[in-house]
Amino acid sequence: DVFIVASYGKIISDAVLSIPKQGCINVHTSLLPAYRGPSPIQQVILDQQEQTGITIMKMDAKMDHGPLYFQKAIDIASNETYRSLHSKLAHIGADVLPKLLPDIMKGNLKAKEQDHSAATVTKIIKKDDARINWEQPSDVIDAHIRAYYDWPIAWTLLEDDKRLKIIQASLSAHSSENKEPGQLFFLDGGVFITTKKGALEIHSLQVEGKKVMTPKNFIDGFHRFDGTKLS
Repeated sequence: DVFIVASYGKIISDAVLSIPKQGCINVHTSLLPAYRGPSPIQQVILDQQEQTGITIMKMDAKMDHGPLYFQKAIDIASNETYRSLHSKLAHIGADVLPKLLPDIMKGNLKAKEQDHSAATVTKIIKKDDARINWEQPSDVIDAHIRAYYDWPIAWTLLEDDKRLKIIQASLSAHSSENKEPGQLFFLDGGVFITTKKGALEIHSLQVEGKKVMTPKNFIDGFHRFDGTKLS
């Protein structure tokens, strides 16, 4: 009678869409028409948006283009990661959809056309997208780290070209004066990295080929990297 789709990320053909009597319904993790496509959760965090939500929509042959049955907005926390926001939106979608489905099936809930002129589109994420550009300000890089947790995880290169994954970080009040963007330094038992504007405190990180480390583990094992420039 009906197909339900969530987090699929690909366009479904007309041949498949035409199978169910009541069509195909998609649970999309943004407030359409904004953030169509495969990575809406990551992109709202990258864009430092304050709100997102879920949309229940009727699918057509174009990507996230069909008419809308229902939307629910939620606030995005300042420390939100992809993993945490995905979990929140998944629970909302799973709660809302069964309540709406009877009215959709009976024809009591009519779908409304999107404002296509306001549409924005997200892209398929690749591992290289998670590379950190230290020439950006600290708030942008903080959002970058949170958006790519827990895949593909934000990363940078040490001087020996080993990949360093930055798993958890936060904005720091420590001064970045007299330091270059991307300079790693240790202070009072903590690990910090300067940016174009400000600095980040690193709470969890992983050197290529090693296990995930706390700042103390990293300082103990890699003290030689104090003051090194990341790229």
